[in-house]
Amino acid sequence: MTTDDTFDWGPLGKDWWMENAEAVHATLNQAKFACARHSGATRTKAAELAQYSATDNQGLRTAGSRADDTKAVQDLLTMASAAAVSTTDAPYTVAEARQKIGRMVKTSLDPSTVIKGTELLARLDQVDRDRGQTPDDDGLNAWRIERHFLLQHNGAAANVLMHGIANCRPGARPPCR
Repeated sequence: MTTDDTFDWGPLGKDWWMENAEAVHATLNQAKFACARHSGATRTKAAELAQYSATDNQGLRTAGSRADDTKAVQDLLTMASAAAVSTTDAPYTVAEARQKIGRMVKTSLDPSTVIKGTELLARLDQVDRDRGQTPDDDGLNAWRIERHFLLQHNGAAANVLMHGIANCRPGARPPCR
């Protein structure tokens, strides 16, 4: 795939787009289109930036609509969203990216796309670990609950009262007074 140097590949860079376009078997125009869409361009503007051949605005709109509906472009957009997750602080973005990548991996017949998707899922797990977000089944929920109590106004007193009530049940040792 050869490219010209006048196209703006955004923060992910030309190398990222070319490598992942090859992985999902996207053409150069599809890679440029996905990059432009990822940057916020409309379908028509992205088709124009990707240099789809059309004689008028309606032709660009049609080309953009067709390109946006292809699996290669959708896979590139999913991977770009996941790659950009580590640069944002919105936690829902990680969950959305994980869901989209999971759907992409499940529906893909191409082993290289599955491998790329799996790598991105591992990277998203690392983002969660870096943010201090861990799964609920790791055995540390009680500690997280106490931490959340202590971060609240009068949370320490509420936590002591909760523990006092929890330990004051019939048969508890030492017995409640």
